[in-house]
Amino acid sequence: MSRSIVGLLLVLLIASPDFANEQPVDETTTDVKQVSEGQDGILKKVETEVVRLTNKFRARFGRPPLKIDVRLVETAKRHCKWMTKARRMVHSRLFAPVCAENIAMGQRSAEQVVNAWINSKGHRANMLRSSHQTIGVAAYQTPGGTIYWCQQFGR
Repeated sequence: MSRSIVGLLLVLLIASPDFANEQPVDETTTDVKQVSEGQDGILKKVETEVVRLTNKFRARFGRPPLKIDVRLVETAKRHCKWMTKARRMVHSRLFAPVCAENIAMGQRSAEQVVNAWINSKGHRANMLRSSHQTIGVAAYQTPGGTIYWCQQFGR
């Protein structure tokens, strides 16, 4: 298995009991932080770069660009922060506007995580699905530097 794919999971978010729910974590801890490469609107620069690279990839296949959806950004940030605090990669079905979700852990840049998703059949399908019209992205990091990524898609 390619090292870039290690740590990646996929789920199409359909109301199903097979998907994991978030378990409580200590919300008072402040040991995780959003990956901060400057602010660009509601997304940090690294998160904006994930959107740009995803749309660049979609364009290669004639797909229209995904638009940033504030609700998806909020849910992606909430879930990504939870995963980072819990040190677990788990998909969530708690967020109504989400049609699909890509998550990852350990990639050091937007380019690395997008390339890992592109090289994974299921993640790639999520990125290219023509019914997806919106996107939300988040990246959080542990004190040790491990970055957790979350990319959510909506209609």
